Amino acid sequence: METVSVNKKSQWTFQTWFRVTFISVGGVEVFFGVLSLLQGPKQIMSRFGIPEQVVNSPHYIDAMTWVVLHMTVLGTTLLTLGTLANEQRLQKCLTYVFLLFHFVYAFLDVRSSDNPLGTALYEGNASLIPAIMSSTFFLLFLNLALRCYSESSKPQCH
Repeated sequence: METVSVNKKSQWTFQTWFRVTFISVGGVEVFFGVLSLLQGPKQIMSRFGIPEQVVNSPHYIDAMTWVVLHMTVLGTTLLTLGTLANEQRLQKCLTYVFLLFHFVYAFLDVRSSDNPLGTALYEGNASLIPAIMSSTFFLLFLNLALRCYSESSKPQCH
């Protein structure tokens, strides 16, 4: 049975990988975005070693609400594109655009997290969660971009 599932996965086309990547990443971003909005930014950000006066600031709460709402909108956009984008040229362009976006997000999350490569602006193990998530999303889009590149470099018969 394992051989069959491996063979099926190796037969996935770029378009299948596109849908799986966009819908999976989008779904996770919407889930955590909505969950974060329901809990509230003050509740969530207090886990990251941020001084209480900052976490209680209305400006900070407003900014973090915007960030979480942005994540939810981005996830919804990914879900929509993963479901509706059918033309391969569009899928390839979107792949490279979202690869770039997620590289930036991963860089920023790793840079500010509490790890040997980060500044520990956000303290504790909780700060690793966004860094791990955004890095995983970047790697998923990198995988998709490499598949896009390898598929486009194959000779095509017309």
